Amino acid sequence: MRLTARAQDRADLSPQDRATMLTLMRRCYEGVDAGAFARALEAKSRVVVVRAPGGDLVGFSTLAVFDFLDSGAPARAIFSGDTVIAPEAWGSPAFAFAWVREAARIARLAPTPLYWLLIVKGHRTFRFLPAFTRRFAPHWEDEDARLLALRDDLARVRFGARYDAARGVLRPGPSRERLTAALAEPSAREAARIDVRFFLARNPGWREGEELVCLCPLAPDNLRPTTLRLFEAA
Repeated sequence: MRLTARAQDRADLSPQDRATMLTLMRRCYEGVDAGAFARALEAKSRVVVVRAPGGDLVGFSTLAVFDFLDSGAPARAIFSGDTVIAPEAWGSPAFAFAWVREAARIARLAPTPLYWLLIVKGHRTFRFLPAFTRRFAPHWEDEDARLLALRDDLARVRFGARYDAARGVLRPGPSRERLTAALAEPSAREAARIDVRFFLARNPGWREGEELVCLCPLAPDNLRPTTLRLFEAA
């Protein structure tokens, strides 16, 4: 299946797009509340939308950008919200490439350092971090204390009491939204990967909908070669 993906303003989503997004969420996640989904969507400014050849929406990721102070200096972060790709659309690079191009567009809007704040329910999403970047927190090889502290500061402000700083995870909300068992469980091959093993160990409550809170710098010297080429070409 040849997919296309692009970023657009959240306000430009059609009613059909919004309905399809909710349906896709409920297909892949348990405990999805329509009202909570709509409120979370309205809090985002941009959406990366993935479409099949006929135009059907088969995946999306919502984004918000916020400003903060890092040791007194201005900085920004991209916060990734709901993200889901229909299983039949897995394997295409369209979504990843579109997300990187959108991050590059955001980076060009201001000279301040840019970070990626990502909350992760499943191991497949966590794998985007080592695929895109070299250094992020938490990490199985190099625990960057400063980056972890900044992650904790941002998570406390953004998520309040739901954030468990001692474990670095976000407790589930009232609906206990979580991936369906069929999508959440890693295969034997996936479970042998070091990044997957790390995610499962660091976030043992993933089956109950707990999310590992991650942070990484979106700076040129921290990007993998393919990501850097997309950044520079965007």
